[in-house]
Order: sequence, then structure tokens, then C-alpha cells
Amino acid sequence: LGQKMKYRVYLPPGYDDPRFANTRYPVVYLLHGAPGGMHDWVDGGSANQTADALIKTRTIQPLIIIMPDGSLDDPHHDTQWGNSPVTGERVEDALIQDLLPAMDQTYRTLPGKDERAIGGLSAGGYGAVNIALHHPEAFSVAFSLSGYFLPELTYDGHDIWGSDAARTHNTPLANVAQQALHIQIIQASDEGDSFVQAGQFDQALTQHGIDHEFLRIDGQGHSWDFWRDHLLDALKYTNRFFGAAQPGH
Repeated sequence: LGQKMKYRVYLPPGYDDPRFANTRYPVVYLLHGAPGGMHDWVDGGSANQTADALIKTRTIQPLIIIMPDGSLDDPHHDTQWGNSPVTGERVEDALIQDLLPAMDQTYRTLPGKDERAIGGLSAGGYGAVNIALHHPEAFSVAFSLSGYFLPELTYDGHDIWGSDAARTHNTPLANVAQQALHIQIIQASDEGDSFVQAGQFDQALTQHGIDHEFLRIDGQGHSWDFWRDHLLDALKYTNRFFGAAQPGH
């Protein structure tokens, strides 16, 4: 990127307790939408409170959540979490090549793909699935809340893809292949084209034998109420595929 990528991090209760000093944790990378930034999932989505409550009730195991800034310090800069041949910004590469190893070095993560998930809302849901399909060696689980599955113009109308080849490469519907991924789609019935695309993606995943779950929610989506409520479902889904937090070696 040629610049720093900021991030916000959630550490589970007990992380700093000396009794758990050797414990390592699975990780969820949580991507924001557009416009948006790294604070959205906490300030709008109460991700920290949701994780605290689920961990306290032992509904999920303790985990680390990384919330990177895909807008590169400008909430109105929509990168769709991709590598853009138009702008030259390689946000996907930055996440995979720079951020993941940096987080594994900085925090007590379980660094294998089986203990790592990626998810997001709207453009972040698109980005999470797009990145996971490109990098099944890095993630075992991906989830999308109110996402879409075809590359779009940015929210303010710009084309960051520039060519049919780039658009095809960044089309989840065109890049489904049999691979060891677990994918969750959470979509509200009133989300128009995105809901249609979610149904098509569900069919493609079924045809290719990829383990997945499609939650069709009746009513209003694309709001913080919706994302806040259903982050709970996403974290519970993700937890099903993580092993237990493990002592370090």
C-alpha cells in the first residue's frame, strides 16, 4: 500500500491474566462496509459486547477479533477490499501478506487456517468472501452479512476494476470451486439485487459441494440493527469450526 493500515483489535476476557499467559486464540477478521472504517463494528455493531456476552455464557470460545481499516484512513474511500488495477491499491494483498503475519507476531493467535475466519457487512461481506475464495490456504471460514457477490461500482459511483479480467477475478459467483471452506450467508429479504445474488451464490456453493449455510431473514436488512443482531449468528457459526483455545508451545 505504501502506507500504514490501521486496525482495531478485540482481545477476549482474561487475555492479560497471567494464568493464561501461554494461551493462544482463534482469530476472526471483521471487515467494515462503505463508507466506513475500523471503528464501525464496535461503535455501530457492538462487536465487543456481543463477543463478551457469547464468551461469558460459553456459547463461543474466547477469540481475538481484528478489525482493519480497508478505507485507508478515509471513511469515504471505498476499496471493496480488493486489488485495484485502476487505483493501484492492493488492499487484499496488504491484508494477506502484511496484516495476517503481523497480527500472528503481535498477538497470541492460533496462526493456522483452521483457526482463522473472515467476515464482514455489505462491501465487507463481499470482500470477505472474495478474499476467502482467493485464499483458502489462509481461512477456513467466511461469512457475509448483507453482502453482494458480483463486483460493483464504489458506493459513490467509481469503477475500481477497469477490465473484464479484473471483474471476473473478483466475482465470487464465478470463482466458486471445490475447496475446504465453510461459508455463511446472512441476507434480508428486502435487499433487492443482493438478495438475488445471495441465492445464486447459495446455488453455486451447493453445486460445487462447498459446506455452507444460507440464512434468509424476513424483514428489513442493511442496517446496524440487522448487523448487530446477526453478528451473533455469524460468531456462533464460526465457532463451530474452531478448535479449543490452546496453550502455546
